[in-house]
Amino acid sequence: MKSQKYSFSIFLGCFLLSSASFSKTKIDFEIWRAQQVQASVDKVFASMSFTDTAKGAVVASPSKSYPDYYYHWVRDAALVMDTVVDFYQQKNTNHSQAFIQNKINNYISFSKKNQETQTLTGLGEPKFYVDGKSFGLSWGRPQTDGPALRSLTLIRWAHLKLDEGATAYVKAQMYNPLDFNSLIKADLEYVSRNWNLSSYDLWEEVRADHFFTKIVQRAALLEGATLAQRLQDYAASDWYLKQASALTTQLNSFMDPGFDYIPVSQHYSEGLKAKQSGLDVAVILAVLRSPDRNAFVPIEHLQIQKTLNVLIERFQKLYPINQDSNRPGTAIGRYPEDVYDGAGSSRANPWVLGTMAVAEAYYKLAKFHNDQGHMQKAVEAFDKGDQFFRRVQLHANSDYSLSEQMDRDSGHMVGARDLTWSYASVLKANRAREIVFKKIVR
Repeated sequence: MKSQKYSFSIFLGCFLLSSASFSKTKIDFEIWRAQQVQASVDKVFASMSFTDTAKGAVVASPSKSYPDYYYHWVRDAALVMDTVVDFYQQKNTNHSQAFIQNKINNYISFSKKNQETQTLTGLGEPKFYVDGKSFGLSWGRPQTDGPALRSLTLIRWAHLKLDEGATAYVKAQMYNPLDFNSLIKADLEYVSRNWNLSSYDLWEEVRADHFFTKIVQRAALLEGATLAQRLQDYAASDWYLKQASALTTQLNSFMDPGFDYIPVSQHYSEGLKAKQSGLDVAVILAVLRSPDRNAFVPIEHLQIQKTLNVLIERFQKLYPINQDSNRPGTAIGRYPEDVYDGAGSSRANPWVLGTMAVAEAYYKLAKFHNDQGHMQKAVEAFDKGDQFFRRVQLHANSDYSLSEQMDRDSGHMVGARDLTWSYASVLKANRAREIVFKKIVR
C-alpha cells in the first residue's frame, strides 16, 4: 500500500505540473483558499458575537432587511456548529480549545432554552429571535430536519467528550438516559416519533416528504442509537434503530434506477408548486451531511452521481455567468425553477453553499477512488472539486466576505450578506479537500 501511495503522489504531481492551470493561477488559488478559510472561521465565530443576542445564538446573517435573516435558525445553527466541532477536533484554528468549548456550551444552553420555549410546532419550530424568544408569525412550519441536524452535531460532540472521559458532563448537558427532556434525547425522541409527518423543506417552501429531511432523520437515529448504547440506554437504542429501519424503507421509494436523478420530494401537501422537475441540490447536501458510516447512499452511488451530473448540466445552461468556458467550474443554484433572488421573487441565482456542496462532493468522491486504488479517477475528481472551489473564489468579495447568492449575470455577491451557512460550506468543503489531499499526497 505504501508504494501505491508514493506512485500516486508522482502521478498527481506530474498531472498538476503538466496542467496549464497549475501556474500562477493555481498558486493564487492556494493563497486565496488559506485566507478564505481563515476569514470563514472568523465569520462563523462572529455570528455568535453580536451584542444584542443571547449567548449561544447563531445568527444566520447580520442582514435585517431585504432580506431579514437576523434570526437563529435551528437548521443553520446546527450545520454551522458542526464546523465548530470540527475546529475542536482538528485543533487547527487560532482559537484555544477552551474558547471553542465555551462556544459549544453556550450553543447547548441556548438550544435547551429553544426546546423549553413554547412554540407553535414544538421542536419542529424552524427559527427563533436572537434573544431566544419564540417567532410566532406566519412561516413554513414544521421543519423537522432541525432537531435531527442539531442532534447529529451534538452527538459528535458527546462522543468527543466521552472519549476524554467527561461522562458526567455528557449526561448533565446533553444525554441523560433517565431524562427524556435532556437535550439530545429530546431531539431523538421527537425525530423517532415524528419522522413520518410531512414537513417543510430546508428551503422553507414546500411541505411534503423530503429526501434531505428523511436522510438526516435516519442518520440522527442511527447515530443516536450508537450513543444510547454507549451510555447503556439499551431500550432507547433499540427503538431508534427500529425507527431508522422504517425510514430506510421509505427512503428506498426515492430510488428509481430508471430515472436520471433522485427527486427531492414526494407526496406534496402545501406550499410552492413550481418545483416540477424535482431536481434539487438538497439531494447532494443530504448525502454530505449524513455520516459516512451510516450513509443511506454514499457519494459514489450511481444515483447520486447521476443527480450531480444533471444538476451541473442544468445550471450550466441556466445561468449566464456559466456560459464563459474560460471560467472554472459551474455556479450551482438550488433548483432550476427557483425564483428567489435573495430579497424577493424574480430570477434566482446560484448559491455559494450549492457550489461549495458540489466541490465537497467531488473531494469525497476523490477519497473514495483513492481508497479503491483508482488513482486517475481520484485525481480527476479532486481537480473537479477545485474547479468548483475556484468558481466561488472568482465571485467572492475582495475582503473574503460571502453573501448567500452570486448574481446570475454579473457574478457579484447578492442576497443576505455574510451568510453564516456560506462560510460553513466553505469550511466543510475545505476539510474534505484536506482529508483527501493528505491521503493522496505523501
